[in-house]
Amino acid sequence: MKKFTWIALVLALSVALSACALPNSGEADGGGDAAVAVVPTTAPPAAEASGEQPTVAPVEAPTEAPAAESAPTSEPTAVPEASFNVTDALSHLDDFVLQPEDLPHSYRVPVGGESRYTNTTVVNEMGELPAKKYIVATGRVDGWRISLERARKADIAPARIESTMELFETNEGARLALTPEWFKAYQTGYSEAEITWIEDGCSIGDGCILYTHKLFNPASNLTTTTYEVAFVYRNVLVWVMGRGLDVEMSADYMIAAAQAVYDRISQFE
Repeated sequence: MKKFTWIALVLALSVALSACALPNSGEADGGGDAAVAVVPTTAPPAAEASGEQPTVAPVEAPTEAPAAESAPTSEPTAVPEASFNVTDALSHLDDFVLQPEDLPHSYRVPVGGESRYTNTTVVNEMGELPAKKYIVATGRVDGWRISLERARKADIAPARIESTMELFETNEGARLALTPEWFKAYQTGYSEAEITWIEDGCSIGDGCILYTHKLFNPASNLTTTTYEVAFVYRNVLVWVMGRGLDVEMSADYMIAAAQAVYDRISQFE
């Protein structure tokens, strides 16, 4: 009986020792004491102890790409007025030119003093080649001219006044006709006397020039003075000239005559 008790005690002790030798279920198969990393879900202890919030690096907002520079814009230009209808204007050219009633003194139209100022007339005056170049370059269509004589010799006013009206296809053609390239007063040999240009002398229509020239006659000891005004309005070119003794002439008189022509044509539709 004692021998059986002793054997049972030895077996129990062996089982106990075997159980202690088994590996811990928390250990890796390869053995060792490898620690399991734990991700903290709270602030680090130092931050908790001080009460400070953890510093987060600011995220810079993406900067917008600079806008492309827009092309420079020019100042708005005035819209030019429409040209006169050529067909309509042709039938009114004789009404457009200076009339005796436009003047403060009495004037009359001499015999043959009023007529069409055709392209053929321009060719005869300028010469065939220069005239045809002028007509082609400017688009000249037709014209009208008039001559006026002072009715009373005692009046202190120009002894003679002439005016022409030229019609062009376009506004640009009329402006070109008044440039130094084509306008008669700029051409060599236009006047026997030297021309004096009066800067800013007039402001009629879309462009205006004023000039004068004097001619002394040693035989009579008299000086003849001429004032000329030329302006463009839409697709017409107006020229007004006054000539008389020096004492009879003034720039204002001829500017007023040109203004009267402008007032009439500016009302034509």
